[in-house]
Amino acid sequence: MPATVGYLVGLQCLSMLGVSSNTWALPALTAWVIDAIAGHRARNAKADLVTVWTDERPFAAAAAEAALRHRGIEVVAVGLAQRSLFQFGAGYAPIELRVPTADASRAHKLLRAALPDPTTAASPQREGSERAGSDKLNVDRPRKKKPPLIAAALGPMRGATKGVIAVAAFLLGLVVINNATRPGPPRPPTAEEIEQRSKLLQMVRVEDDADPFNAVLDGINFPTGVRIERENAPVGPGNTVPRWFARAILQEGETLDALEARIRPWLNSIPVPPGTHLALQEDAETDDENGAPVVYGFRTFLVADEPMLTGADVLAAHAYPDQGGAGGAWLVRLQFTTDGGERFRQVTAANIKRRFAIVVRGRVVSAPVIQTEISGGKAVITMGSTSDSRQLAVDLAKALTTP
Repeated sequence: MPATVGYLVGLQCLSMLGVSSNTWALPALTAWVIDAIAGHRARNAKADLVTVWTDERPFAAAAAEAALRHRGIEVVAVGLAQRSLFQFGAGYAPIELRVPTADASRAHKLLRAALPDPTTAASPQREGSERAGSDKLNVDRPRKKKPPLIAAALGPMRGATKGVIAVAAFLLGLVVINNATRPGPPRPPTAEEIEQRSKLLQMVRVEDDADPFNAVLDGINFPTGVRIERENAPVGPGNTVPRWFARAILQEGETLDALEARIRPWLNSIPVPPGTHLALQEDAETDDENGAPVVYGFRTFLVADEPMLTGADVLAAHAYPDQGGAGGAWLVRLQFTTDGGERFRQVTAANIKRRFAIVVRGRVVSAPVIQTEISGGKAVITMGSTSDSRQLAVDLAKALTTP
């Protein structure tokens, strides 16, 4: 029982350290209750019991108990449930075999003959007695093997002390292992990594105050598969304005890269305000048969040349699927640096009800409307729900996180 009490105290210490102990608390309590009930029943049945055998090995104790019963000696095993559970406790949760005082001498001799090389052996003594003289039986003690250094040091201690030491050693081991395996703080990114991240991810303002296509509607020559459409663009709280944008459709056998190469010269010929350019976002529609999104081309956004934030402002990133949404979209959660988080807060506060483009590797992946100021230094990017969205999200998160 002392070992179990110490162990339960240790479980509370583990909880205070942040280590989950729910898995062990119930088995530990159950083992203690089983042993307590067994001991209580044994004392009620026959109060005059003495310990004749002490062992830390459940299999050895079981063999000793069987040998005694075979010779007609009534025997009670105390601590079996605790010892079976606390295998790592070694000698700190021993099993005791107790027999009636009248059978003690014979039981002791039988055990010496049946198990000549026990880990430990106890001279029979009255349960709970620590006095010398009449309470001790005059039975020769078997020769003990020389114990290991630690066992020799702990041997003279009482059970409660041993239990506390065992738990303390176990907790110390957990702390050492936890500190050894805990990843250290991320290293600062190199200058090359900062430059690569700045090009990889950019957050830019959508310049919906301008309408470059409106001035060239008359007499404009459109490339094959390109048309102009109109939308209501948000330009502040309660305000929207009609704006034109271009939509380009993939031709048979054409790839997205080939489509961009084909229409880019035409887009560059459209006059735009200084400090802005036309960026492309993949356009997709839902397939009628399987409900999966299918990319069929691009649409344009007029965005600022100068980003408000870049990948260099990101401290860490994590890719994960959108469990609550439909279509199997993939998301990337960003954690900004301290300076980046403050700049993100300022940017969102100054552009409420305006669009904000997330540009990855030169293409817009989303252009959400900023609804409110965002503090806390975190943001989430929607990478879409096409067949390659998962890989794009994973690659982006990996590239934005310093090893």
